[in-house]
Amino acid sequence: MKKSLNIVYGVILLTGVVFLLSERSGSMIGEGIAYRTILPFRVMLNNFHELIRAKEENDALSRMVVALSLKLQELREIQVENQRLKKILGFVQEHHRFIQPVQVVNILTEADNTIIICKKKPYTIVKPDLPVVGYNGLIGKVKEVVDDYIRIQSIAHSMTRVSVIDSRSRVFGILKWEGALYLHGVPLTGDVKVGDTLVTSGMGAVYPKGINVGIIKKVVRNRNEYQTTILVEPFENLSFQEEVFVLVKP
Repeated sequence: MKKSLNIVYGVILLTGVVFLLSERSGSMIGEGIAYRTILPFRVMLNNFHELIRAKEENDALSRMVVALSLKLQELREIQVENQRLKKILGFVQEHHRFIQPVQVVNILTEADNTIIICKKKPYTIVKPDLPVVGYNGLIGKVKEVVDDYIRIQSIAHSMTRVSVIDSRSRVFGILKWEGALYLHGVPLTGDVKVGDTLVTSGMGAVYPKGINVGIIKKVVRNRNEYQTTILVEPFENLSFQEEVFVLVKP
């Protein structure tokens, strides 16, 4: 490829010399020769460069296709292995829940605890201890249903306990409200970092696995108390909601 390119450059250089000599002599014949030779070679050189770029792009795309093909094969093998392990362990997949929207009519703060009051639609089946989510993550759970109203105990409540897992490191912990959300039960050596996402672990009978809860905002390792203080910012703005969604079991 480089040898061919050098030949092309040589021809163009030679043609350029002819063109300069023709200009100095003022010969109409020389100008005609230069016009008929240098312009086609310029076009050919541009095409040559475009072909080189196209070949390099094709090579890169071919490598990407092979890499993606290998990754797809790997994922298919993982899927087969996953199905095999489910059969061995007797794993039963949870059925999808119905998503029931409810309108928020009031948000109360009682002793720094946030309670959300919602209007219950007619013929809607909502029971206590059903999980409640927003557009971005976990809100809390249904505390009680009175007539046409639903009281939702948010995660910003001292009585709420949510088992969560760090989606990056798979470290478990318990989320509690203490004027702010804190993650408890993580040892000093626990692999948690600022910016990690916490999701529900699925442990317990209320919250299904995998719902976004919050992001770790601060980690303080207090060696005197042998524990880690972890501040969490919830995904949802619990002080302002227009509607929330109750996850109803089928």
